[in-house]
Amino acid sequence: MKVRLGFPAFGAVAGLAVGLIDAAILPMSLRTRGTPLLPPHAQLAVVWMWVTVLAAIAVIFCARRLQRVGLAVMLVVGPGLILLSRAAEPLKTFAHVPSTLIVLVWLGLMIAGAFALRRLGLAPTRRLGWWVTAAMISSALVALAAADVRMNDWLPRQSAAKNGNRNVVLVFLDTTRADDAATMPMLSRFAQEAVTFDDAWAPAPWTVPSHFAVLTGVDPWRAPFDPEARRFTAEMPMLAQRFHARHYATAAIMANPTVTPETGFGAGFDEFTASRGSGVCRSAIGDLLSRLWLHSLPRSPLCGWFTASEVTSRAVRFMRRADRPFFLTLNYMDAHDPYYVSPECRPPGFRELRHSERDAFAAGPRSPALLGRVHDQYREAMRCMDRSLGTLFAALQRDPDYAATTVIVVGDHGEQFGEFGKVSHGNSVYRPVLRVPLIVRATGQPAMHVTTPVSITDIHATLLDLLATPGQPLALLDPARRRDVVSFYAAQHVRRESAFSAVAGDCQLIRDQDGRETLFGSCPPPVVSRASEAIARAKASQRGNAEFRSIGYLQ
Repeated sequence: MKVRLGFPAFGAVAGLAVGLIDAAILPMSLRTRGTPLLPPHAQLAVVWMWVTVLAAIAVIFCARRLQRVGLAVMLVVGPGLILLSRAAEPLKTFAHVPSTLIVLVWLGLMIAGAFALRRLGLAPTRRLGWWVTAAMISSALVALAAADVRMNDWLPRQSAAKNGNRNVVLVFLDTTRADDAATMPMLSRFAQEAVTFDDAWAPAPWTVPSHFAVLTGVDPWRAPFDPEARRFTAEMPMLAQRFHARHYATAAIMANPTVTPETGFGAGFDEFTASRGSGVCRSAIGDLLSRLWLHSLPRSPLCGWFTASEVTSRAVRFMRRADRPFFLTLNYMDAHDPYYVSPECRPPGFRELRHSERDAFAAGPRSPALLGRVHDQYREAMRCMDRSLGTLFAALQRDPDYAATTVIVVGDHGEQFGEFGKVSHGNSVYRPVLRVPLIVRATGQPAMHVTTPVSITDIHATLLDLLATPGQPLALLDPARRRDVVSFYAAQHVRRESAFSAVAGDCQLIRDQDGRETLFGSCPPPVVSRASEAIARAKASQRGNAEFRSIGYLQ
């Protein structure tokens, strides 16, 4: 069969076709995994990425004697990777097709396709120099997008730094439970000059609603939630908008790719940098690159989520060039599954979890030894994150405005390792998944420990107080202003389920959707009555639908 196209032009056309197929499949793939849907412009980026990749392959193999090899490479990189990325996982997870059979079928399809392409004849290549230049420029832009590079970080610029500026740094430690956070030495050292809340509770057991609550001051069960877009649909003023209105420079650096402008967190930020923030990283190629470490392969520098060291380096670059005062929000995600430990942090004898161990941890059977292995790697990931936090704290302390800078470090939720028969997070309101670290360092506030229960949602009121009247008592320290310590989740995974949790004193009350109640801790009747009333008030204010796919929402 004769095609009247040069080989690079054929590669571009093939890339357009493959890109349109991938963009059409993408919404269904994201919906299956419970990850946020993308706006149309991001899907166009998927098409652009495929055109670039296949055209670049065609340029490399444009010599007539190499064209058959190039066709085979395009077949594997194009339709082949789409099959592996989009079809293999659902077949394995939902249809229970063995991995070996999937690979054999894939190889058969690739071989059949290669033989079919051998009959393809192409016209001589024209304007090769133009194609080489275009492919190089487009490939460089794709690589920059996949690396989430923010050019402002590299532009020479001096910030307008003046002593006395009231900068604010809000640090989220994703998936960090309170008991394990106590073993982080750099965080513990920082806490020595701050207010440490020993009994802080997240309002939800997963990322999006906990971040939403802190950044808006609104309990997540009071706002309608779109489970498909994975965002709250009510328009709530964000902290960044409040600070921006007071002429703060505002920036966010988020390792968790579910916390993005598309999921409603971009309002008020001058700059928002998120892992896998570009559409090219949602393509089949970007998806495979992001999941290499789940298969015990080297982590890709493209389309992976930011490690702790990357978040810190980006934060330090921002602080060096930012106008003052600034409001900087960070999200560190190393403690989240897959509990990645950077090579520079790995102790002697360290062995990453195997893919089979990850599968067994997620779906069972789970032996005590396996649970211990996974928990140990989780702690190693936290210790590695702690080293980067130490670098961040050191950079803050060197800043000329540090004396007047407010720094808040908070976990968004915890993690379960077999407690109450649960693993991961987002599927219960038990203590391991809700109790989180909370440390507040504010000007004029002496170091102390607070042992009474608090909700991290009250961080919002605390920061607004500091914005309006610096030096006044923290809202978190005022019992009359603290809200009820209530948490909530609603899941639709295998079955629909939901529950509320309320904490009063040393007592935790959990009430399931069917009305069953469970008590933990010291729970005399007056305390139980207070917790029950708090849940009743929360249920009365409940709005919307907070369903989500609770397991595997990032994979």
